[in-house]
Amino acid sequence: MARHCPQHTPKQIGAFNRKGHSDQAQYFKYPGLFEQISNEHLKKNAWDWQIDPVGLRFLLNRLYDMYQLPIMISENGIGAHEASDSGQMVQDDYRIQYCKEHLYQVGLALQDGVKVIEIIHSIL
Repeated sequence: MARHCPQHTPKQIGAFNRKGHSDQAQYFKYPGLFEQISNEHLKKNAWDWQIDPVGLRFLLNRLYDMYQLPIMISENGIGAHEASDSGQMVQDDYRIQYCKEHLYQVGLALQDGVKVIEIIHSIL
């Protein structure tokens, strides 16, 4: 998410949260142009990546309206700290929920008339 950044604001080069501890990301600030901000209404993973399935539908509609070309979604996944339980299984119900929410919104985009030809889900 971004908003206007006043001219007198010091420039800040953003940095990704590389350690996986929440609220460690630094956002970009470009005086006179824009600054990145976090949307407090969205969930985030441990690396501060915001989770926005409705935003995916909005973006798909906007891109398709602009270019009228089929869309391929690549690298749609969620990063998380994971450890196997005693039975060597990873409990990742959050990942299943993430996929369900995003696929539901892609389905709504298809109903809107967007042509999505492929979805590549990445697993970190």
